Formats: sequence, structure tokens, C-alpha cells
Amino acid sequence: MFVYLTDVNKDTGPHVYIPKSHHHRGLAFRGQRRYSDQEVCAVYGEQAEKRFTGPAGTAILENTYGLHKGLPVRRRSRLMFQVTYSLFPLMYAPAKPEAAASELSGKYDPHVNRVHVDPTR
Repeated sequence: MFVYLTDVNKDTGPHVYIPKSHHHRGLAFRGQRRYSDQEVCAVYGEQAEKRFTGPAGTAILENTYGLHKGLPVRRRSRLMFQVTYSLFPLMYAPAKPEAAASELSGKYDPHVNRVHVDPTR
């Protein structure tokens, strides 16, 4: 989920998403890296992207497995709040669990919390 904390227009770096790209990215987009506009356009076409503008408070809920980005800010600034939920480790998640299960008195789901809770401690 992304929430704009400032007004966002075409000059203040709107969020961009390629609809339906979360269903099947294919071999062209298998790796976790930044793809060029040319690479995305070659697969999805020039008109594929959806740009999100709106006043502060505008919220965007998306499957971030799909292709997405923020456009560069040309004027003023863009401030955004982001929340990510996943059952699987993410490349920007902690390298090892941060909390010990013994500190939580068993009040956690070991599968759902496996990225952040170490059941052996």
C-alpha cells in the first residue's frame, strides 16, 4: 500500500503500475531488478502503464510483484508512506529474525512470522 502524504501530479513523481503484470511476468522479468522503460514497453506496449496522481491521502493498493515504479520528481517534492505485507522473505527484509520466540510467550504464528521471529531462541 502506498499513501501520498503530499499532493502528486504529473510533475511531482506519480506512481506507475503495469496492470496485470502481477499475473505472469514471463522470462523477460524473472529477476528482482530495475527494468528500463524500453524493456517494459517491448513486452507490454507503450500504453500499458497506469499513472496515479491525486491529493495527499490518496492510497494505492497493489500487488508489488507486478511492475511498478515512481516517476522522477520534476518540481516540488513527493512524500509517500509505504506498507508491505508478505508471507515470504523480501530482499529488504531482515537477513535473520529480529525477535526470539521465547520473548513472545508463544502468542505468534510461527509460519506467518518466520521472517521476524526465530523459533529456536
